[in-house]
Amino acid sequence: MDQAVATEELLALARAVSMDAGVSLEVGQAGGGWFYNRTVNGIFVDPTDLTRRHPDDLRGLTCHEAAHVAVTRYLELVPQDLLQRPGIGALFNALEDCRIEAWLQLRFPGTIPWIARYNDRLFPSAGASLRGLPLVGRWLGRDQGSLAGQPWMAQFTLGAIYEWWHGVPNPTVAPRPALALERTREARQAVIAQRPPTSAEITLDDLVRYRASPVHTLYAPQDAHLPPDALEQLIRVSAYEAYRLLWTGVVPEYLALLRASAGSDRDRQREESRLLEQLGEHRAAGRRGRAPTRDSAPQGGEPSVTELDDETRRALDDAIAPPPTDSYEAAARDVAPLADRTVAALERVLRPASYPQWLPGYPNGSRVDLRVAMRVEIDAGAYTQMWQRKTLPTKHDPAFLLLLDLSGSMDGDRIRHGFRGVVLLAEVLERLQIPFAVYGFQDRLIPFKDPQTPLDPTTKARIGEMPREVTGTRPQGHNHPQHNWDATALLRAARALQDFPASDHYLIAVSDGQPTGPSPDPSAQLHKAVRSVMADGVHLVGMGLGPETGHVRAYYPHHAANVPLHAFPETLMGVLEPLIAPSR
Repeated sequence: MDQAVATEELLALARAVSMDAGVSLEVGQAGGGWFYNRTVNGIFVDPTDLTRRHPDDLRGLTCHEAAHVAVTRYLELVPQDLLQRPGIGALFNALEDCRIEAWLQLRFPGTIPWIARYNDRLFPSAGASLRGLPLVGRWLGRDQGSLAGQPWMAQFTLGAIYEWWHGVPNPTVAPRPALALERTREARQAVIAQRPPTSAEITLDDLVRYRASPVHTLYAPQDAHLPPDALEQLIRVSAYEAYRLLWTGVVPEYLALLRASAGSDRDRQREESRLLEQLGEHRAAGRRGRAPTRDSAPQGGEPSVTELDDETRRALDDAIAPPPTDSYEAAARDVAPLADRTVAALERVLRPASYPQWLPGYPNGSRVDLRVAMRVEIDAGAYTQMWQRKTLPTKHDPAFLLLLDLSGSMDGDRIRHGFRGVVLLAEVLERLQIPFAVYGFQDRLIPFKDPQTPLDPTTKARIGEMPREVTGTRPQGHNHPQHNWDATALLRAARALQDFPASDHYLIAVSDGQPTGPSPDPSAQLHKAVRSVMADGVHLVGMGLGPETGHVRAYYPHHAANVPLHAFPETLMGVLEPLIAPSR
């Protein structure tokens, strides 16, 4: 097939199926496969396929990737660190491939022969040479061979696709993964059945579903900035319901299978080694315990999980346990739609003067003010104001410190709002290349990032531990998270901020409760600390994110209280702008 003709036709197909006129078709690297890159909004194709594959294969694969663009939303709804856990990404991809292709065949019936062509090749009815669909292949390998010789995880995911395509179980699946497939059959069918509309007919009941679904809350910050149309609302609802059914009805059995597979005589070394390497657990083989013998496995070839030594079992449980939802990356994903607005607002108030100005009224200078010169003949004293001087561009070089209350009273929604506010501002300041520090406080100051420390993955992981300080569950954390000694923390944080060279220092304190402390009158002590910090030239702002945070008005002259997260950018700029403008 001629490449120039092929890519032009495939691009038209991609845009029609994806319902996105901006999606592009990119020729990738030889052997790189087919995939969609969200960052560049492009579908990448394997150049070797353009010349070797049948035109209908190319059309089908293009429509497959375009259907992901149109329908797949789990990358927005599921934390990335969850998808990176062993086997979870492969499971999501496998069932998502089935779901989007079921939608694709109903939405565009003309694609059915193309889909059948490559599915019959990848999943022959005899089940002898299963290779996996494009996205599944990226997780499990390009050539899987017979299912009978594959790890149980691969047998489950590829067997699920085979069963969806042919309507019957694959006969080569081993007894244990076959049992897992049987137990999850109803749930898998329910996942695949969750599809958005395949026509333009959208009813009022359909629109009500979005407002009634929890997915509406997940997308609320983004919707405030760019409201979705009716079809996008239903795409999100169907995606959310599919992933909820997958997590509750399929994942438990799948994880049990993953644990069991690590105990088999054949798969133990391969699975255990891969999982423990991902955990960074490079221990001597002798400390992992002896692999069970063939005789120790139960009848039917199903190994017992109890045969794993305790250390390996703990490592496997850690590897497949869901990650905390309050991690830095999860919070950054939640606030991403607000970042551009905040960057634009901060850049506007922090932008230095780019052009010099001529100021009149000087007795000497570089340029004559002609209007004043004409007055000299009738007003001799005007000569003292006849000259103009050029101003020099001023450079505003600020530094910020974000101080978050981590006492026990911040538990729940308060720490969720406060932590996400900190992550939002951290992401924004990093993009603007403005030095900043992140501190927490209880009855002591807890540093998470200093102004000179880069915002790298290690630092993000450290900041991500802030919510765990509130509950006292952070490793090597504080033992008394119930205290919030605001005054002491404020004074120490201000000193730490002033140690960093900058033209202006901004300290943003986020707290939810009335102050406590060693002083008999913590309230008076906080008032005194605020006056001291401001007298030292630090620009101080008190922020109350979320409801019931009106107390900040009583202590901070510059403040914002009861601030919803989606209103954080505008509210913060409203407080900062009068502080920043006089200092420029």
